[in-house]
Amino acid sequence: MEVFFHFINIILKFAGIRTFLTRNHKKDTRQRSAKKNNRLIFQMAKQKYLFFGVGFFFLSLGLIWFLQPKSPLLSITQNSAAKTPYLYEGIVNGTMAVQEITLTKDFLNGVEVRFATMGKVNTSTNTILVLDSNYNLLHREKFSSEEIEDTKYHAFQFKESMKAGKGNKIFICLFSKDGDSANCIHPLFNNSAKLGPLYASVVVNDDYIRSITNKVRLYPGSMIVRTHESDSSLSSAIRWFWYLIATLLSLTIIFTKSIQLFLSRLKIRAEIVYAVIALIFGSMFVMLNPPLQVPDEGSHFSRTMEISELQFSKTGKTTPASVLILDSTFLRLHFNPDEKTSKNEIWSMAKVKLEPTVRRPSGGPDLIVPYLPQVFGLLLGKLFSSSPVILMYFGRLMNLILSLLIIFLAIQITPIGKWTFFLLALMPKTLYMMSSLSYDTLVISTSFLLIALFLYYAFKATEIRWKDIALLFFLIVLLGLSKPPYFLIGLLYFIIPFQKIKSLSKYLLIVPVVLLSLAFAFGIWKVAGEVFKSKDVAKTEQVSGGNNTPAQTPPAQVIDAGKQINYIRDNLPTFTKLLIVTTFDHMRASMLNNFVGTMGWLDTFLPDPLINFYLLVLLIAALFIAEEPVHLDWRRKLLFFIIFITCIVAIETAMYVYSSFVAQTRLFGVQGRYFIPIAPLFLLLFYNNTLADKLNFFFSARKKSFVMAKPNQKPKILLEIQGEQIFMKYLQLFIILFNVIVLVVALAAILLRYYEW
Repeated sequence: MEVFFHFINIILKFAGIRTFLTRNHKKDTRQRSAKKNNRLIFQMAKQKYLFFGVGFFFLSLGLIWFLQPKSPLLSITQNSAAKTPYLYEGIVNGTMAVQEITLTKDFLNGVEVRFATMGKVNTSTNTILVLDSNYNLLHREKFSSEEIEDTKYHAFQFKESMKAGKGNKIFICLFSKDGDSANCIHPLFNNSAKLGPLYASVVVNDDYIRSITNKVRLYPGSMIVRTHESDSSLSSAIRWFWYLIATLLSLTIIFTKSIQLFLSRLKIRAEIVYAVIALIFGSMFVMLNPPLQVPDEGSHFSRTMEISELQFSKTGKTTPASVLILDSTFLRLHFNPDEKTSKNEIWSMAKVKLEPTVRRPSGGPDLIVPYLPQVFGLLLGKLFSSSPVILMYFGRLMNLILSLLIIFLAIQITPIGKWTFFLLALMPKTLYMMSSLSYDTLVISTSFLLIALFLYYAFKATEIRWKDIALLFFLIVLLGLSKPPYFLIGLLYFIIPFQKIKSLSKYLLIVPVVLLSLAFAFGIWKVAGEVFKSKDVAKTEQVSGGNNTPAQTPPAQVIDAGKQINYIRDNLPTFTKLLIVTTFDHMRASMLNNFVGTMGWLDTFLPDPLINFYLLVLLIAALFIAEEPVHLDWRRKLLFFIIFITCIVAIETAMYVYSSFVAQTRLFGVQGRYFIPIAPLFLLLFYNNTLADKLNFFFSARKKSFVMAKPNQKPKILLEIQGEQIFMKYLQLFIILFNVIVLVVALAAILLRYYEW
């Protein structure tokens, strides 16, 4: 073939014709050579990833076999809890506490025992034995009294599920070789529980198993314990789960190149993914969360009912007695994780009719605007049912749908931080609030939309028209009418370049409009200052435990907003120190947990590692995802920071003014959910393009092609690599999967917290 082309070229040359054919042939030859090199590189890369994938798989198998992952203690099978427990005499040398339990399932995965420390720092060493009905050892574990939290459950998790047999007895034995009356911990017991006999046995010759029968004292009721049982062994199941994860990760490594090619053509729209996930999991939260189990949801339901009946006054408000009956029925669940309900109990409330003529006085917030979605849902529900519990579910559902649509628009509109909004909107706490009757739902969604609009007008819109200003004015006032001080977000107007409003004079003319809207919203705040009054603040903090438990307050101390404001003005340095210490020391951990995932009446928690990892993922998304070539300069970031800090100070000051005793030395009641509406401002401080561009290049399948390309071809290839956004798409897929897993865990936490299993 080469000879043929050469012969034709000679003929054309003698004919005086340029060798166009030869040039094309050489070009084709170079292209075939380049394609051949690319295929060779691709094959070598596939072999490399095959090697790493197989190596990772066998390494994972070894780690799983070595670590022997245990099945987590999730579902409680038997529980002997009591609100007012009694004190066992103590785990001391010479005696042993023995609790008999009859299993309801074949396998035992672990037990939890509730202890008291009597306020001491005990140092004794203790041992727990778990024996089957034939006195065979199922589990033995030593533990120090220093590990025990006062009046809290201490978990003893088995390495693997132990088969004891359904209907057979087990013995939980507690003893200490160095414990005495001055240095010991005390198991708690419920004198009315029927779990099994509880008694003390004398230990003879250190033979603890034979000493079980040496009973010297029988206690009424049962020790406060929780058993975790199963119908089949969970040990093998949990290991198979990790084997599956290892296999999936190994396959991901092996097919990295194919995945990269797929991702280069994939377009992930954050707002669409958000809407799908929020609708699925939000609907589950609506239905699975028992009635009125979101903080103050009973008050929100009463207020929704009042507005639906056109009761707008601040005094003389009443609500149907059936609404209060619904609230009181499930009141026992508040702050008491040991209390459970059931599907049958919930649906039995559907038989209770509204009976609007039988009324009781009601109290709660006097606001109107943030309850409009719930009111619409309640009115819609009245077309189908007259039961308060059904109306409550309709109100929840409408609140979810409206907030979902608003946040969908926010994610779609914003030119930067889409995945930051995505993660914040799908936090378990956010979705949990959106799926309730809480007015925080409209506050969060409206704040997100307002921030997104300011970002759009600042970085994407070509000009700002009067109707755009009117929309911003409307949203600022809406926040003021819903829950202050989030209207301060309106100060983001100053991130918009004045050139987009055509002239500096017009820009400055609009400034008074923005300031007037802020002043108007501030006036609403002053009128509705009782928004921040919360009857459950002190009770909430007492239940949440930790360093937040307030001391007993002398009767002379009262809550007086006017006197509190005067105290702040006269003692500004002291008050500033109080805010700093409260935010960054006393309440930091509880606020972060509440920000991400504390549910129920602040008594349903997600695992701390999951909370911390979610916060880390939020930071990673803010740092490494930059889909648009938008430059966020330090001046705008400084304004974000100033508004964020100002909002924090305003929120905490409002809580101190309206919910604290005059001159109180501690600030209580500030919850992490108060900071969700302004969280995008903080996370946008980390936005940048540099890290995203570098990581997209590093993860690109065309990185070697760029290195081997000629200098004049490199800019084009680099532009194509940046357009692929391989790393960001990897991260986006991870965020989606991670968020789904977190929401599944959150739903499981709700089910395990509220329902009997």
